[in-house]
Amino acid sequence: MKLGAKALRAGGWSFGGHVATQLIRFGSNLVMTRLLVPDMFGVMALALTFMFALFMFSDIGLRQIAIQDRNGDRKEFMDVIWTVQILRGLVIMAFGLGLASMIWVFADHHLVREGSAYAHPHLPWVVALLSLSAVVTGFESTRLIRLNRELSLGRTVVLELVAQITGFIVMVLWARHSPTVFALAAGAMVNAGVKTVLSHVALPGHGDSIRWDRAQVWDILRFGRWIFLGSILGFLASAGDKLLLGGLLTATDFGIYSIAIIIVAMVHEVGTKITSTVTHAALSEVHRTNPADMRRVYYKMRLPIDAVSFFCFGLLVVTGPALIGLLYDPRYAAAGLVLQILAVSFVVIGPNTSGNVYLITGQPWLQSFLISVRLVAMLVSVPVLTSLHGLAGAAWGVAIGHLATLPPIFVLKHRHGLLDIRRELIGPAVALIGFAAGTLVIAVA
Repeated sequence: MKLGAKALRAGGWSFGGHVATQLIRFGSNLVMTRLLVPDMFGVMALALTFMFALFMFSDIGLRQIAIQDRNGDRKEFMDVIWTVQILRGLVIMAFGLGLASMIWVFADHHLVREGSAYAHPHLPWVVALLSLSAVVTGFESTRLIRLNRELSLGRTVVLELVAQITGFIVMVLWARHSPTVFALAAGAMVNAGVKTVLSHVALPGHGDSIRWDRAQVWDILRFGRWIFLGSILGFLASAGDKLLLGGLLTATDFGIYSIAIIIVAMVHEVGTKITSTVTHAALSEVHRTNPADMRRVYYKMRLPIDAVSFFCFGLLVVTGPALIGLLYDPRYAAAGLVLQILAVSFVVIGPNTSGNVYLITGQPWLQSFLISVRLVAMLVSVPVLTSLHGLAGAAWGVAIGHLATLPPIFVLKHRHGLLDIRRELIGPAVALIGFAAGTLVIAVA
């Protein structure tokens, strides 16, 4: 099958699967907000942020290496990848348990702000439980990576949906019996466990084995040092807001912020999912076979991402408060304004995919530079605007961090021959359609 057809089919599976995933996650969120109080979502959001940090701080690009490398179809090479992946899971667990202990000590000695999510008595226990799931994730089969490399995503999408639905069922049953934040943690752990088991028993391909090859491991680490740096910066840029606001806002306000973030993340993660599973693999193949075609394929891959992100930007800027009022009870009403403000960040999703090109062409430091710009802008704007305007200021600080990356993105694309101004205008045109649709919805309602 030709690359275009493979990428189109894979993109359809990736987009459809991710939409289904986000709908399940969103539906579970609606259910759980009726069973739990806002501060529990703040605690869970902060615990997941800590775990995300550990995963990102230990990221050496195993998936990217396996997809890009010419040896990615050899069992011996993939067995080394699997072995390193397991070791990484054990390291994450060890650091997670240590972090949980540190959080408990800080809270016990009143070294964190009273009333914040950091001071919640359940936080260290939730972090400890989530740390255990990292080991389970480390044992995921490399068949998931192989199918991604081949742009064959149908089975992996179904597998992820089954795991997510199972975790949701466990979460609801637990919350009905015991309405605590541990219901959310239990759902996350079951999700990870089911996905790992199914990756070994429900996907085609050869099994994984423990294998250690010092030369290959060093090659992985040499490539991964740039991925490692980019991952650290990426975490700080994408989740640094939660680390900051977990201490700057009350646990209740942080819980309300996390509700808006869930909706915003649904759109961001559509772009991320397609980029990581389809765009990266497709552009890697273009780079291996026909580098001169890179710009055309890049914009072809961007089209569905721009269509979703810019439309949602226009739609939510108008309908944010009404949507929150429709879906949640009055305790969460303040999330409406936060949602309107954070929707501004959607305009960066499409342009940000250019980072894949720099990674594939051996210039990963450029991706790290773009992430650094966002990080610096956010670290400056979030504390200042939060102190001046509270929850709304916090949202504007995060949005400014995203927008600050646009100028350097366009400069770098121009210098590398990637920029096509006419194609870049598609996004703003779609945003106007989203704005009109939102206005119509409000008028009809």
